[in-house]
Amino acid sequence: MISTETQGLLGLALVLAFFNGGNDVSRAVAALVAEGSASVRTATLWGAVWTFVGALVAALLGGELVRTLAQSLSAAGQSPSFSVAASVILGASVVVGWATLRGLPVSTTHAVVGSIAGVGITAYGASNVQWLLLGSKILLPLLASPLLAFLLVSLVLRFRGVLGRDEVVEADCLCLGVEPAVVGVSQNSAAFVLEPSQIRVWTAREHACAQDDRAALRMTRSQVHWLTSAVVSFARAVNDAPKIFALAVGLVALEGAPRGGPPLVGFWGVAAAMMLGSIVAGWRVTRVLGKELTPLRVGEGLVANLVTAVLVIVGTKLGLPLSTTHVSVGAIGGVGMLRGSVDWTVVRRMAAAWVVTVPASAACASGVFLAFRL
Repeated sequence: MISTETQGLLGLALVLAFFNGGNDVSRAVAALVAEGSASVRTATLWGAVWTFVGALVAALLGGELVRTLAQSLSAAGQSPSFSVAASVILGASVVVGWATLRGLPVSTTHAVVGSIAGVGITAYGASNVQWLLLGSKILLPLLASPLLAFLLVSLVLRFRGVLGRDEVVEADCLCLGVEPAVVGVSQNSAAFVLEPSQIRVWTAREHACAQDDRAALRMTRSQVHWLTSAVVSFARAVNDAPKIFALAVGLVALEGAPRGGPPLVGFWGVAAAMMLGSIVAGWRVTRVLGKELTPLRVGEGLVANLVTAVLVIVGTKLGLPLSTTHVSVGAIGGVGMLRGSVDWTVVRRMAAAWVVTVPASAACASGVFLAFRL
């Protein structure tokens, strides 16, 4: 039976999941808005649906992330208490909630890390905080991921020659067709020879693809971009849901709860809260990233989304709690910097919010913990 304290932690985790959905849904769909493929509301709703799906799947794929974050809640040889876990969740929720209302894309992971550090120093002392775990498995990937995203986007766009063209004249349609089977007669015998049908994949202009093979399956570049935005929404939820849930499962593990019981129910609740937050509050940050940071062409937005999806999915598999915020902004900003179209006023606002996130979360969480002690 799960205790009242653990149920309370799960409830607090849902609050953080709500603000996470409102702040982070923009990462996947901002490129759709920036290139004019969707309105802010439509893109946000699209991302919310796939956020929900990804958060559900996280129950199966996010075990390593849950262990990484849960371990960081305690000092060496000590078990996490209700006040420690609750303070971390509340500290991160205050900062992410404030940023969401202001339309600033901050990292929920950064807020969580700051809260863990602040509470750890207050509760256990600075010497007992697991700095090696926080630095190697959490902080280092967070710092390196946006730079890696920028470099990958730059390389891909330079290789493909997308930049510097006002009119994209290359193939804009991916075509998939099936070559019919061929029946013939062998020269060395009287036997018939049957060559099986083959699947053919090629790229062309949309009208040319239809002329080549009317039965071919066709997907335009814009349609591929919608698909990749769904993949990014899915991937970031797979990476974020375990982080949020991990803050509440420490006590569950100590109580010997069954692996398939409350944790699975908790993931469902986190998934629903993330989707609700995306729908209710996600449009604010989506508008900033999609309309104010930099304009994008279809090909550029597609590349930015693909790079973001790959990095976040690989990070999840390796147990690295990457910030989808930093990865996505690094990818979109990389396009804008190469083209010289970045709005640096917006960048400065984002950078200030990123710098403040960790110390502000640490201070809030530490304050909450001291209040619990009193």
